Amino acid sequence: MTSSKKSKKAKAAAPDSSANKPRQDGRDPPKVVAAWVGYFGSGDLQDWQRLMTDLGFDEEFKSKTQCRKALRGVWVNIVDFLEDSKAGRPTERFKSERQLSKYTKETKKIYPRKNVIKGSPLASLLAGIF
Repeated sequence: MTSSKKSKKAKAAAPDSSANKPRQDGRDPPKVVAAWVGYFGSGDLQDWQRLMTDLGFDEEFKSKTQCRKALRGVWVNIVDFLEDSKAGRPTERFKSERQLSKYTKETKKIYPRKNVIKGSPLASLLAGIF
């Protein structure tokens, strides 16, 4: 395999690489986006299972679909979650989307929806804030 073919193949295999690229205006994506990419990895089943454990689930999930279903109705602030998981502490789970929305607006700890990759658990975790 030639080096140009290798580099194309390596680029295609990079997880969530488009979320971590500089934006069209030349600025880097927000730090929280890079933190999520670093936390979630390639998005394989083990990454999903670690997420579920870090969110406080005790059961064992055998598929990404099971994880996605369990995430419905889970209300956590993504910025707090990333900080808390890095520090090894539990993240506050809000009772409702409305409570999470109020908290997020007050603290301005917002994950940019435009940086969510299709199939990512962020699609389930992000609340309708605005």
